[in-house]
Amino acid sequence: MPRDIPLPSQSEPAKVDLDATEGRGAPARSDQTTDDERSEAATVTREGMGPTAGWVSAAIDELFGPRSDTVRRYVALLGSTGITHGLLGPREAERLWERHVLNCAALHLGIGQDLCVIDVGSGAGLPGLVLAIARPDLRVTLVEPLARRVAWLDAARAELDLPNVTVRRARAEALRGQLAAPAVTARAVAPLARLASWCL
Repeated sequence: MPRDIPLPSQSEPAKVDLDATEGRGAPARSDQTTDDERSEAATVTREGMGPTAGWVSAAIDELFGPRSDTVRRYVALLGSTGITHGLLGPREAERLWERHVLNCAALHLGIGQDLCVIDVGSGAGLPGLVLAIARPDLRVTLVEPLARRVAWLDAARAELDLPNVTVRRARAEALRGQLAAPAVTARAVAPLARLASWCL
């Protein structure tokens, strides 16, 4: 598979302060989503959130191939119930592809065939669900301690028809010695030293 993906010429990669984030790389926010924020998210969702930039469409086709429709459905879920359930802040709706989904999808190029993958602190399924969509040969276990997020992940897995995904409600450190995989992913979960103590 070719690995050269056209990138925008005038934008820079988003910079995320991990110390200021809550969950999966989205800006810190309260658990309360205001009516105005819900309305804003609904407006973005109604207007399609579909990629309009040519480079985004090219990257989706390159990274997901025949699974492009499935990942578009996932992004629609992120931009609707993912926001109203508090998994992402409402301002993330306009940059789901560039800031969240495509950079997660690029990981699959470095993962071997038919492997097990554990996604620690899966949150909204970034990168776990993205990898499972891009690579149906992978067996992906999403590890998430919060019941609200686990319920959303279970519903997303069912709606997207992803039989290669298992959701476990647990803290990563509690599963040490119980789960093992040649590939472990995490995004904005904990400082690296602590994360390594859970995952290595």
